[in-house]
Amino acid sequence: MKSLLLAAALTLLSGQTAIAQTNQNLESLCKFWGFLKYYHPTVAEGKLDWDAELMKRIEPVRTAPDKATLNKIYLNWLNELGEVPACRKCDKTNDKWFEKNFDLAWTDDAATFSPEVISRLNYIEQNRFQGVNHYDTFYPYVGNVNITNEINRDSSDYPAVELRLLALFRYWNIVNYFFPYKYQCDPGWETVLSTMIPKFINAADATQYHLALLEMVAGIQDTHANLVTDVLMVYHGEYNPPARFKFVEGKLTVTDVWSDSLAELDRWYRGDVVIAKNGVPVDTIFERFLPYLPASNMEGKRRNAVLFLLRSHEETAEYTVVRDGKSIVKTARGYSNRVLFPHLGTKNKESSTVKAWDILDGNIGYLFLGRLKVDDVDEAMKALNKCKGIVIDLRSGAQSTMYALAEHLHASPTPFARIIVPDFDYPGKFIWVDRSECGKKNKKPYNGKVVLLVNEYTQSHGEYTAMCLQSVPGVVTVGSQTAGADGNVSRFEIAGGYKTQISGIGIFYPDGTETQRVGVRIDVPVAPTLGGVRARKDEVLEKALEVIRE
Repeated sequence: MKSLLLAAALTLLSGQTAIAQTNQNLESLCKFWGFLKYYHPTVAEGKLDWDAELMKRIEPVRTAPDKATLNKIYLNWLNELGEVPACRKCDKTNDKWFEKNFDLAWTDDAATFSPEVISRLNYIEQNRFQGVNHYDTFYPYVGNVNITNEINRDSSDYPAVELRLLALFRYWNIVNYFFPYKYQCDPGWETVLSTMIPKFINAADATQYHLALLEMVAGIQDTHANLVTDVLMVYHGEYNPPARFKFVEGKLTVTDVWSDSLAELDRWYRGDVVIAKNGVPVDTIFERFLPYLPASNMEGKRRNAVLFLLRSHEETAEYTVVRDGKSIVKTARGYSNRVLFPHLGTKNKESSTVKAWDILDGNIGYLFLGRLKVDDVDEAMKALNKCKGIVIDLRSGAQSTMYALAEHLHASPTPFARIIVPDFDYPGKFIWVDRSECGKKNKKPYNGKVVLLVNEYTQSHGEYTAMCLQSVPGVVTVGSQTAGADGNVSRFEIAGGYKTQISGIGIFYPDGTETQRVGVRIDVPVAPTLGGVRARKDEVLEKALEVIRE
């Protein structure tokens, strides 16, 4: 009996060892293929069908039983690509390099590669391709990566394993070389690769594959990132309650309804706290969603989760709701987007009824940057110039008004941000560019108190606008953590015709302080409370008015 148990244990151990070897081999293949794609002149010039070169080697690499076999594959591959000419300017250094993202230590991994392969890889790095790569260029005036010539190999929802791995390897290398915030990934980006390889291989159907794609995208922890596919929409369910939800004090709370008539049918009221759906606690549902929520911070994850948390495949569901301190269990209907669509946005005060500018009680000005247009800035500031203070609301983002506003608020040009862009001659490295400034010489800038309002919906250009306006002396920022996704986006196809995007440039305060994942600086932290929601109070605005009156 003992011998049988020992044999079974050895068989299991052998199987686990083989799986580990397979995963390690494929990890090395992903890095090796991506490195040559951006560094080797023959590949970077687009002379080969590089996807096809990968796919015909997946099975040999995957099944390579030992290091010698694996390295023979890699050496033969390098030999097929031909000689790499010496690069005279590749040895130049740049004192403006930002190198936190740069990591080619894997090319010296003696446990995986033979000395000859290591030597060849190092030589290619030292004599890397220079110029316009077939697979990446940059957007003019900004400098973020523009991914090019990536062919859609298969539009099916569940392609063969080689194509699934191609999608993973493409995305992993794009992020590895061109995502400015890769160094912030937690766990590290290499860990994401090792975690995702078995999930892409073992995905049993379209749903599992698309969830793996979504989890991979979520791995960069960037609120700019997203992935919407037909399969994922079906997975989430078609039916949604006719209410608008937000996490308030950590509880899933009704903050508004999309349709008064539909909400009244099943008694959805502002201030209701949903604690369970079909007997499953909301916290448990949220934990299940976490791996699939692309966002820079937890506030961003909660913001995005409310779009899907209560979706159902059935028209009715059972909800446990706390109202006025009492727990209520009710069966309520859900509605498809086709039904809710005519109502979406009509209940959103921030976007539909608030004026672009106004004068509030106490002679306090108000600017709503979600609606204020650049052509209206001069007129608005003229109207508010004699106000004792101005509240600038960024909680629904901003249009392109920051520079025009800063000219009214600043006495002189002032740096407000530093930026990094990819170094396309040395993929993986980034370059500090000149600091961004806003404002101009103005002998009579506005001299009242200025308060900015921010929250988790303040994202990207909204955050950049906040940074610009924060450079005005005396400005106070009130609110809660912003989305933490700053910098122009790079959009590209990920698989099967579906697209995603990443933050393409890095944005920092002038002193080098990060904004990605962290969000903009906040002087007076204020977040909505359950009591405020039920009383229909805008507690963040009230605090801003208090700051000005003080």
